[in-house]
Amino acid sequence: MADVSLYAVGDVSPDREDPESLLALAAPVIRQADIAFAQLETNLSERGTPQLHMLPGLRSHPRNVAALTQAGFHVVSFAGNHTLDWGEEALLDTIDVVKQNNIRIIGVGRNIAEASQPTILERKGTRVAFLAYNSVLPAGYEARADKSGCVPLRAYTSYGQVDWQAGTPPRIVTTADKDDLAAMVEDIRKVRERADVVVMSIHWGVHYVPSVIAMYQREVGHAAIDAGVDLIL
Repeated sequence: MADVSLYAVGDVSPDREDPESLLALAAPVIRQADIAFAQLETNLSERGTPQLHMLPGLRSHPRNVAALTQAGFHVVSFAGNHTLDWGEEALLDTIDVVKQNNIRIIGVGRNIAEASQPTILERKGTRVAFLAYNSVLPAGYEARADKSGCVPLRAYTSYGQVDWQAGTPPRIVTTADKDDLAAMVEDIRKVRERADVVVMSIHWGVHYVPSVIAMYQREVGHAAIDAGVDLIL
């Protein structure tokens, strides 16, 4: 198997008058990759209605897709906490404009079946599959059988007393949603049969708290690796 280089970056929110300048300094490096990946963090649409709990929400003009194309990205995940900031119209516009510019988009779709579909890129005879999930999930942002959205991997939080001394901080316990976890494992096992390498992107973690790994992240990470994932982004 030949060496294949994958360069991956985190949140990209293209929104400026000259979108091609956004990543201009990084583009020469990104373009060296056989596959370049990014986490898209904004809707690319002029339509939609801002959701009240996410005001003002992230949205930019569709022309800002030029920041992604100029930088040389091949695949993006839009499974994140801004997926439906401007409703389903804006999400569907975003999916369409990204695809129209020859970039694969994963983790979102017109329904859960479409959102869960992997994308497979072949480089130097090696098939690299990508899947995407979201654990930073506002209520209603998940895709369903009859609704657009992102692929959820929800987690639940409970608190337990660690010490009998008053005022001591509790233990924060997080567990993955069993149905979401089972669906992820099934997705991975299916695509494992079709690819040489499986990459999973997941929008997760503890906001604003550095160097903390939540319990559900270990649970999900181990389950993904056991199912056949080679790399978690």
